[in-house]
Amino acid sequence: KGYGGFALLKMAKLLVTSLGCSATLGFMGSEFGHLRAIDAPRRGNSYAKELACVSYDFADAKGLRFKQLGLFQAWLNHLASELGWLAAAGGAPLRVDEEAQVLAYARGRYLFVLNFH
Repeated sequence: KGYGGFALLKMAKLLVTSLGCSATLGFMGSEFGHLRAIDAPRRGNSYAKELACVSYDFADAKGLRFKQLGLFQAWLNHLASELGWLAAAGGAPLRVDEEAQVLAYARGRYLFVLNFH
């Protein structure tokens, strides 16, 4: 019931946060992880302004799991800041196994292993 999507989103956030230069994958200004379609007013959607509105209250909505996603992002940002892996040179791939769906790489003193199963 959406658990796989959140797990994949968390893995994408971990990948970007650990491999990115000084960037993280955030929600603001992006439709990545958004429940509704986001589109700028244009002729193709009859200049509908309501499609351009981004909802920022998903974390507060009961019955949705966006609060957990927000907490994960906060923890990830804190961890990246505390451990300082973004200050280290770019990630070095150690293993890329498409059949096993495993990615392993090092960034600074840290080893990251992601299993996409």
